[in-house]
Formats: sequence, C-alpha cells, structure tokens
Amino acid sequence: SYRLVPSSLGSGGPVDVRMQAFRRDWFAGRDVCDIGCNAGLVTASVARVFGVRSMLGLDIDAALVAKAKALLASQAHVPHPAATTAPTSSPP
Repeated sequence: SYRLVPSSLGSGGPVDVRMQAFRRDWFAGRDVCDIGCNAGLVTASVARVFGVRSMLGLDIDAALVAKAKALLASQAHVPHPAATTAPTSSPP
C-alpha cells in the first residue's frame, strides 16, 4: 500500500522516498500528468522536488482525490525551490 511508503518530513512537507528513482531531467520545467495519482504524495513530491512547470494528478477514486486535495492545501504555503519573489507592487 502507498500509505506504507516512508517519507521525509523535512522542511517543505513530506517527500516520498521513491523520488530517488527519478531523474530531474524527466520533469524539470515540464508539464506533468500523474495518471492514477492516489492520495497525491508522489505527485506533490515530483512537483516540488523536480521543479515542474505544471502538475496535474488524476485518479478514479474520489476519496483519494479528496486526500490529494487536502495534501495540496496543506502545502500551499510551501515555496517552490525555483520560485522567485513576486513584486509587491505594479510598475508605474
């Protein structure tokens, strides 16, 4: 079961240990779709760790989609590693 896969609880939220099997060049700067995303731990980890341009997770199980949405909401404050600071005011 995916819920039994250990994860790191370091800064930035949990990161699935399966990230070690992936390569940055597969994802960095790309639009990514995770079909069968389950509760979204791998989906969120790939997005955060590898700096995707966009990430879409899809699953047929509504309960798992709800868990993925809750995970996303809990990590909404986590800055993207490649993010830049947005300007606080508009140019004149």
